[in-house]
Amino acid sequence: MAPSPRLVPLLLPWVALWAQREQSRALQLGHPLSPEAQKDASLVGVSQPQRIRVLVVPQIQIPRSAFLRQLGERWGYTSQTTTGLSLGYGIHLRADCSHDRELLIHECVHTAQFERLGSLREFLRIYLTDCLVHGYFTSPMEQEARTTAAARVQEIRTDNDAADAC
Repeated sequence: MAPSPRLVPLLLPWVALWAQREQSRALQLGHPLSPEAQKDASLVGVSQPQRIRVLVVPQIQIPRSAFLRQLGERWGYTSQTTTGLSLGYGIHLRADCSHDRELLIHECVHTAQFERLGSLREFLRIYLTDCLVHGYFTSPMEQEARTTAAARVQEIRTDNDAADAC
């Protein structure tokens, strides 16, 4: 049986505390977006791309709590399979995927969602609820991130093809 969305109010304080720590780590240790990546972030809806910091890590950290870890695994969210994570203005990218432009754009879409919702806690509340109701891959926030990132990458390819034709 899938976890119930009624768990979110119980989980949220713990997840928010972990997320705040991980965001702070990225903001302190991460690097700013390149001018090209800032443009991508702006075009996918980030209002303050200059605030984003990207932390490249060997593996995406997941909460240490056994319960949260088990819940994450049920969603397909494990440190072995996760390639990127956006927590407010702090983005974590797994080192072997850190040059994947579409992945960075995908995470920037999550940053835009965070900005629209006004806080990391509200972003997490809605994101967790969506994942519990719809499943990770079909949650509205994930679908928005995937389709928006794919569309931006297609625009880049089209622009590059047009430039090559001249």
